[in-house]
Amino acid sequence: MLPFEGSIFYYMSAHLPNSQYPRIVIIGAGFAGLRLAKKLSNKPFQVVLIDRNNFHQFQPLFYQVATAGLAPSAISFPIRKVFHSANNVIFRLASVEYIDTNKKTIQTSVGEIAFDKLVIAVGADTNYFNNSQIEQHALPMKSVQESLQMRNRILECMEAALISESEEDREAYMTILVVGGGPTGTEVSGALSEMKRYVLPKDYPELDFSKMAIHLLEASGKLLNGMSSKSSEAAERFLSDMGVKVNSSALVESFDGKTVTMKDGKQLKTHTLIWAAGIKGNPVKGIQPDNILPNGRVKTNLFNEVIGHPDIYAIGDIAFIEDPSL
Repeated sequence: MLPFEGSIFYYMSAHLPNSQYPRIVIIGAGFAGLRLAKKLSNKPFQVVLIDRNNFHQFQPLFYQVATAGLAPSAISFPIRKVFHSANNVIFRLASVEYIDTNKKTIQTSVGEIAFDKLVIAVGADTNYFNNSQIEQHALPMKSVQESLQMRNRILECMEAALISESEEDREAYMTILVVGGGPTGTEVSGALSEMKRYVLPKDYPELDFSKMAIHLLEASGKLLNGMSSKSSEAAERFLSDMGVKVNSSALVESFDGKTVTMKDGKQLKTHTLIWAAGIKGNPVKGIQPDNILPNGRVKTNLFNEVIGHPDIYAIGDIAFIEDPSL
């Protein structure tokens, strides 16, 4: 359901004032969209910034919220506050449904908005690689809400472990699997290890935390695959010293909410699987399908202009820049 769907706000007019200046519409108030809007502040443009939330989320610290290191308010701040001194930036809380490239309009949950230039900065979402079972049962971490769900799941499992009648069930509740050995997976694994060592024993003194297991699973053969071998080896050594069980050649095939099965047939019992194995773009409907890659990213030229769509640009995680010289 889109924001406000079924309410008095849905499909009302966006109530944008007329302006003598060209209108630049930016979809998404993540790092890229917010940065561009700030750069255009108090310039000869009317800037319309659209996002489905009225707050910006500092994504690199989601894992700290998930492991109780930070409160959600510490990594979120109101978008409108950023533009208190900007006389040309207008924010609208809305979802974008469709881009009409011929009319140069976008259809949103608060009405139709015309543009002179359009910038798509909608970012990326969790990539489950078409595995619907994992999507149903795993825990992603791409928003503050999802980070809080992860924290709650961990605490609920500790509560369940307290009253489990069998040792096998107790260990399953105290086992956490992190899938994906990139920056997010390695960071959350280390934070969980600190949580196991310093936080949870104080809250749950009845539990034996030597029985708690944190597994980090990566399919590519090494952690931090996009970085140097030295960095990868250092990360694996550091996590192993912290008590994380690292398997850098493990491909997860299924998870039914209780049992993780890997490609080699090995199984692990757990109620908590954190999915940090990849991202995919969130293209907006209306862009030519030929310009959208299988991973959801939108093809652009070297100036971030969407190929085949003059006056429409893509920036940030959604953009795939094609360099004809390569």
